[in-house]
Amino acid sequence: MKSESFHATELAERCKSALQILQDLHNNGEALSKKNLEEAVGLVVFTLKGASMGAEVGLGSGLVMARHAKGDWSLPSAVSLTYVGGGVSFGINVYSSVQVLKKEEFEKNFIEQRREYGMQLAASAGPLSTYVDVKGQSLVQTLTESTGMYVGLTFGGTHFKENKDLNAKFYGKEVTAQEILTGNIQVPEARKNEVRSLLDFLTLLEK
Repeated sequence: MKSESFHATELAERCKSALQILQDLHNNGEALSKKNLEEAVGLVVFTLKGASMGAEVGLGSGLVMARHAKGDWSLPSAVSLTYVGGGVSFGINVYSSVQVLKKEEFEKNFIEQRREYGMQLAASAGPLSTYVDVKGQSLVQTLTESTGMYVGLTFGGTHFKENKDLNAKFYGKEVTAQEILTGNIQVPEARKNEVRSLLDFLTLLEK
């Protein structure tokens, strides 16, 4: 998985990298399947690069998409993320994740730009699937693939933030994440091919 390319300065590049991440996880058995997506109200696809020596600091980037009431997927909204907390035992690691959002509360948090929570995830190199429990509910499934070696990875506090500049550049004007995720914005004609493959793949997964 070429996860490093996901730290892209263009939303179009992030769409291509997100597609690659989704395809890689789908090709790995049941890691990403129709069953995973049936109850999803949103998806976050991102790559995080972290360094640690007993504690970890990470920076990353990605995109978020929401499911519309009629069942189709929204256009992507660019996000940036930061992480500070207890982390891997040693080294530098780059890993890619897909978060399958299971509850409307999480979709609303992205739309309203309030996205910060703690979660724990034990992992080793390679793909995995885990459910994150927040306040007694399984709200999000995280699928991860690593390009490095680590043990006992822990998300202490991960903060996702809308990347307004990338969204404005891609959509040709200033737009909010809410406008993108709720379907109140159209992709420019010249940009349609840059998101079509990503949307088509999600549709294919659910057939």
